[in-house]
Amino acid sequence: MQDQDPPIIDDPQAFGPELNAVVSVLLMYWKFEAHVETKRKEDVLNKVEALSLIMLTRPRRLGALAQLMSALPSTVTAAAANLEQRGLIQRFRDPDDGRAWLIELTDAGREKRAEMQEGAAQVFRQISGLSAPEIEVFGQLCAKIRANISRDDISSLETE
Repeated sequence: MQDQDPPIIDDPQAFGPELNAVVSVLLMYWKFEAHVETKRKEDVLNKVEALSLIMLTRPRRLGALAQLMSALPSTVTAAAANLEQRGLIQRFRDPDDGRAWLIELTDAGREKRAEMQEGAAQVFRQISGLSAPEIEVFGQLCAKIRANISRDDISSLETE
C-alpha cells in the first residue's frame, strides 16, 4: 500500500499564516456550531434568539441589534417577540425618543445569557486547547478583527 499525503489541514505551514488563521477559525467555528446544534436540541431557542440574547449587552433598539448581528430587522423582530413571550427580554419606550422602543434582558434573560456564556466558554476551551493567557490574546486579536470588519465595508476590498 502506498503512503498517501496527509490531509492539508495536517500541515498548517502549507497555508501561510493568513490562510492558516482563516482555516483554523473556520474549523473551530464548525466544531463549535456542531456542539451548539446538539445542545440546542435540548433548548427552546433558535439561532437568532440565542444570538440576540448574547448580543443584547445593554438596552438597544431592534434595528440596532439587527445591524449588530448582521441580520434582517424582520428576523430580529420575530426573535424578540419570541424572547419577550418567554420572559427573557422586555420592551420599553426609549427615554430619548418616546416614539421608539428599546429591548433589554429581564432577570431571567440575564440568567439564561450567563448560562449560555459559560457553556460557550467551556466548549471554546475544549475545542481550542488554548491556555487562559492564550485565550486572552486571541480574544484581543479577535476584537481587533471584529472592529475592523464593523468599521469597513470589506466587500469593497480589492485583492492584490
